[in-house]
Amino acid sequence: MHPALHIFLYNIVPLFLLILAGLILGRKFKMDVGTLSNIIFYVTMPSFALVQLYNTDFGNDQLLIVLFSVLLLIALLIVSNVVSRLLGQQTALRMAFQNSVSYFNAGNIGIPLITLVFASGRYLIKGATPWLDLALSIQIVVFVVQNILTHTVSYYNAARAKTSARDALSIILRMPMTYVVPLVLLLKQIPYDLTQAFFWSALEISSNSLIMMSIIALGVQLSYTKFTLGKRDVWVAALLRLVGSPLIALLLIELLGISGVMARALFISSALPTAVNTALIASANDNEADFASQVVLLTTILCAVTLIFVIWLSTVLFPL
Repeated sequence: MHPALHIFLYNIVPLFLLILAGLILGRKFKMDVGTLSNIIFYVTMPSFALVQLYNTDFGNDQLLIVLFSVLLLIALLIVSNVVSRLLGQQTALRMAFQNSVSYFNAGNIGIPLITLVFASGRYLIKGATPWLDLALSIQIVVFVVQNILTHTVSYYNAARAKTSARDALSIILRMPMTYVVPLVLLLKQIPYDLTQAFFWSALEISSNSLIMMSIIALGVQLSYTKFTLGKRDVWVAALLRLVGSPLIALLLIELLGISGVMARALFISSALPTAVNTALIASANDNEADFASQVVLLTTILCAVTLIFVIWLSTVLFPL
């Protein structure tokens, strides 16, 4: 099977099937996306981050991934802010624009995509199969970092569009994700393996439901969205997310001296479409939810093409 068709069928189509399911449910039963968002923000997302971080042993490589992720976010926030002001966007749209450009779908597209790229050597990367575990561990760290940042910085941006900085900060301080990292650091000091505790299976069940819940919730949100994909701002955000982000990532990879599997995985990851949760956060804060949902949908469609080029380019720029 051709690699482009393989990626489309096994990574993009399943995502759209779940989005379609959510869209149908939203229209048939008039489901409340706010309720679904609260379940994600207060239950499944904290569970996922806690489980993943607790099971990750952080060394120099993992810290380098975290540094790269944070620097990429900062660069994208700066670039998107400048572009937004040049476009003359008002505060609410500017915050949604920044979130749509800066946060990407590192989980439900990123993880299966990295698995395909590094496991299917006969299609894309000759002899790359032995690097699968390393590439997946890199992507999981990116996923956790992205989600922590999405539910703190991104949530602050969305809340700040409608409230004062103080009120927005108070909202962040009420979000469970704000406390996950310090909690995990504390739990790691306890001389007991919490994965053997009676409650751990409940955390794992909740964690495993995150991707499905997020995509279904996006489908429900889309069922209430009026599509006007001819909007200039939507296309500019999509261009910055799918083209601008990997270009910035290339610069950071060079500056940080990253190479090999890590460079290849981080470069591919940087070109992923806009995170589903940016649309859910926009909806939860009544901040340009239609715009955010349309950017998620457009970048997800376009990435079926752009990711093929990025994956090929990664093999040229970062040989193993």
